[in-house]
Amino acid sequence: MRENTEITATTKGLCVIGSPISHSISPAMHNEAIKALGIDYVYTAFDIPEDKIEMAIRSLKILGFAGCNVTMPGKLVAAKIADERTPMVELCEAANTITFRDGKICADSTDGVGFMLTARRHGADPVGKRLVVLGAGGAAKAVIAQAALDGVAQIDIFRRAGEAFRGTEEFADRVMAASDCRIRVIDLADEQALRESLAGACALVNGTSVGMEPHPEGCLIPDASFLHEGLFVCDLVYHPVMTRLLTMAKESGCEIATGKSVLLFQGAASFEQFTGHKMPVDRVIDVVFDGEV
Repeated sequence: MRENTEITATTKGLCVIGSPISHSISPAMHNEAIKALGIDYVYTAFDIPEDKIEMAIRSLKILGFAGCNVTMPGKLVAAKIADERTPMVELCEAANTITFRDGKICADSTDGVGFMLTARRHGADPVGKRLVVLGAGGAAKAVIAQAALDGVAQIDIFRRAGEAFRGTEEFADRVMAASDCRIRVIDLADEQALRESLAGACALVNGTSVGMEPHPEGCLIPDASFLHEGLFVCDLVYHPVMTRLLTMAKESGCEIATGKSVLLFQGAASFEQFTGHKMPVDRVIDVVFDGEV
């Protein structure tokens, strides 16, 4: 254990990469945990476009970094180039956590864990119930796969029709083969199907970037009539913290959770892989999130 936070020649590097990255809370969160534990690490952020993600990860390995988190738009690339992948990464073909061990690039996905812990923290455990997910990108896939493996009974995925629609159906088939969950992939343009699905759901997750700065006015739910009291609504977007979807949900009497909570718990899982230490979550909540997530 070190007694200060000075960076030395032995300090191990951690970071988050992706683009845009300037809004990321990850450095503040991880560095507060590092400070609290007195361990010899430092965590920073690098704005890396998608076509440079592979180069960046391989460079971090050469530079001796302990690991990195990967955010949009690099999660698919991170999974593809890894030497070792966890079963979760194999299932979703996306990774948000890279550790460098024994000369290898090792990939994991903790976004799904972040969502499930968030739901339970809010008293909205979806196990045995129906979950509705908007989108099927890297983070959304992690949520879907983790929820299915944890025992959610049904997941309805709503995404826009197009070339990738069949790929999402194939992903759903893989998850169903690995779990007891029933999964449907539905065109987001089918508003009647969306309304009916939400009416029987316990939770709704926005797994897309719709509603994120610089376009905070975006929302994939047409209006508040699609929501109902008792529905748990979680938005993986955390910049802004209160998206249009969450504002609409709160006004409709729904229990809500911001992307900050998912970020915290997925980060805690990554932190333990990077350092071998459990993140002091309560300390991070108090200092970085002003006592509330």
